[in-house]
Amino acid sequence: PISAGRIQDQGVRYSLSVRTKQDLNREVVKMDCATTKIPELDFEIPPFTQKGALTTIEGLITRAIAGLEQDQTARREEYKDVAAKIDEFISKLQRVKHMDSPFTLIIDDPSGNSFVENPFSPQKDEALTVIHYKRNAEQDSMLGLETPENDGELEETSPATLDDMRNEVLKFGTNCPECKAPDRKS
Repeated sequence: PISAGRIQDQGVRYSLSVRTKQDLNREVVKMDCATTKIPELDFEIPPFTQKGALTTIEGLITRAIAGLEQDQTARREEYKDVAAKIDEFISKLQRVKHMDSPFTLIIDDPSGNSFVENPFSPQKDEALTVIHYKRNAEQDSMLGLETPENDGELEETSPATLDDMRNEVLKFGTNCPECKAPDRKS
């Protein structure tokens, strides 16, 4: 399920042709549930693998590099081939970050809450394409939205009575305040 914020009626897909260093400074809101892609590198950050962020395009790339560099030292010792491929990919991301060549950034957010800045607003930004779309059932489910299978009619349930709630047992796991180990008695 998605974190704070209202889920919009439609999803949104931003596609930006990043051509200049100034483009790297555009502000971006990337929600947890958004997929981020750079097709030229065959690079994708799947939904819910990074926390949402208010950053810049350069910040998104920097964050991706930091994520890939994490645990590289251990990987180089245990899995040399994998580490070498990740190092090679990190180099590609660094070249993109330094604008060695133009690239496309795609942010696809089924919640509709992500955003890529248009510095020319209210005028059209020729480098930015924004598409609003109707979510499919899988995307609704990913966002924790109900997807009724019975022709759009929601099944009615009776509200819980006070007696029902009184007889309900809730269990909360706690940690020992002294040693912080899980308390097995609760």
